[in-house]
Amino acid sequence: ELLRHLSDTGCLFQDHDGVWHVAFDLDRTGLPVSIREVIGGRVQRLGAETARVLALAAVIGRDFEVGLLARVAGLSEDRVVDLCDAAVDAAVLHETGIIDRYTFAHALIERTLYDDLSATRRARTHRGVAEALAAQSGDAPGARRGEPAHHWAQGTRPQDTAKAVHYARLAGQRALRQLAPTEAVRWFTYALANLPEAENSTVAGIDLSVGLGEAQRLVGDPAHRVTLLNSARHARDAGASGLLVRAALANTNSRVSSIGEVDHERVEVLRAALDAVGPQDSIDRARLLAVLCAELQFDLDGTSAGIAEDAVAMARRLGDTPTFVFVTSTCSAGKVVPEHLADHLLDMAEACRLADESGDPTQRVLAHWAGAFACADAGDRNRLEEHARILRVCAGRTGIASHRWFTAHVDALAAMFAGDLDVLEAAVASYLAVGIEVGYEADTIAQWAPMMITVAQFRGTFATLIPSIESARAENPGLPV
Repeated sequence: ELLRHLSDTGCLFQDHDGVWHVAFDLDRTGLPVSIREVIGGRVQRLGAETARVLALAAVIGRDFEVGLLARVAGLSEDRVVDLCDAAVDAAVLHETGIIDRYTFAHALIERTLYDDLSATRRARTHRGVAEALAAQSGDAPGARRGEPAHHWAQGTRPQDTAKAVHYARLAGQRALRQLAPTEAVRWFTYALANLPEAENSTVAGIDLSVGLGEAQRLVGDPAHRVTLLNSARHARDAGASGLLVRAALANTNSRVSSIGEVDHERVEVLRAALDAVGPQDSIDRARLLAVLCAELQFDLDGTSAGIAEDAVAMARRLGDTPTFVFVTSTCSAGKVVPEHLADHLLDMAEACRLADESGDPTQRVLAHWAGAFACADAGDRNRLEEHARILRVCAGRTGIASHRWFTAHVDALAAMFAGDLDVLEAAVASYLAVGIEVGYEADTIAQWAPMMITVAQFRGTFATLIPSIESARAENPGLPV
């Protein structure tokens, strides 16, 4: 059992004759010398044809399908199965339990075969795999969303750049839909880096830039603000109203962008997008109004409450569940005043019910996050703790940075209501750590500070904070304190 564990972790390797080898001596490539020798000898004993097919399989990846490998190798599927079965007998490959699918017995086998190919042969094989995937699936590779893009990226010649960009865009879009924003950032960044400079301000370039901004926001990268503002301006100048609206809506976390001030650049883009969609009821207009309401939270002219009422009423008329959940949650800041609290509680209860019925974890996070704050304003501790419980479950499923941040904030809020100062202080410290980790440091500190003031009030140490409060107010003249 210990030998198998050491084999799985790459410390030992067993050859064809059952002899165990220590894998600590490294050659100049960084691979264990003994393993390279064992792998080379084992594969060569299978014959030249099998060695060639296994090298092609290593380019495809650790797991591969017979049909795809047959296309790349130019052989019949039956012949490929014969060769793979021989490799299984030699412990080079394993069957996966899925018909017509094999896997390399160890990642080091795949890596050794891949590294032994010349750079030219690797690039040509990657192109062959990309073309075979396109022949199999076209533009709809389904679960293989990143495979064509990966192979085009590794095998691109100047004349293939457009294909590489095209498949990277598809991979980025699918990654966004699958809530894999880190992967999406990688593909959109690659696509933009390989897009001809003259196309950056075209519809194709703007579309890629908006996708990158959406992915950056989901991973908590503050750069998303500038990426999406620039995308929106290019879209406006190009007359691409759809991309303008998409960029404007992507540039929000359903809350005010900056505590204590109005982000006038974002507001300018939102008003331009509202002009583009027109005054008629529409999903885009309802969502844009909701985001504008959030951005105007610290505009003391009182317009946000009226915008919130218009947005929620429109969302209700439209009857679209995701829009109603988004609008009611995003408009929370404009509704949380005493005269609107009763209506807001009803709206959030309805939004939470609809989100729960949908089963969509993203909708549930948004609804229960806003619902938690409504319950806090109403002093409903039991419902607040129920919202916090649901948030923890759903945020764990999405893995999105802002969702973790929302959850930590609500946990701190629930701890404040629980009345245990030690628990509260720990929850507030956790909220600060999460906020810094996911890229929301400034806003987190702005919200962490008043929670710590609450702790100080009840511990009887409030007076010691007065100099810091006065200093913070002087440094942030826009904050209505």
